[in-house]
Formats: sequence, structure tokens, C-alpha cells
Amino acid sequence: MNDFKRVVCFKNAEEIGEYIGESRNSITQLVIDDGLPAWKRNGCGPWRALNVDLDQWLIGQRSKYMPRSKQDALFN
Repeated sequence: MNDFKRVVCFKNAEEIGEYIGESRNSITQLVIDDGLPAWKRNGCGPWRALNVDLDQWLIGQRSKYMPRSKQDALFN
């Protein structure tokens, strides 16, 4: 089996937001507050991000917010 995943560069907040299930307006705050792996060339212009980096970030978010047990799920 081939484990190769095609790397795609998203070139604006709308594309990034669509990929991660968030609004384009929330991208800046997610970068600042939650470490979303996105950048701007020379600190200006549109946000950019790689799909493989976003996948890893989403996995981290899932681990951070997913209930650890059935009891956690019931009481949160």
C-alpha cells in the first residue's frame, strides 16, 4: 500500500476554513489562539496552509477536545 498523500497548498482563508470546517473569518484567531499552522508571505497577503499540516492540527484538536471516557461525555 502506498502511504503517499498529495500535498496541497491552500492559498486563502476561505479555502483553509472550508477544509477545517470553520469560517474564513476565524482563521486569524485560530492561528493566534490555537496554533493553526497557517502563514502569510512576508507577514502580509492571504493566509496559506498545507493540507498535511492542517490534518495534523485537526488530529491534535480532536485529541484535545474529545472526551476521554463515557463519564466525561455524559457530564460535559
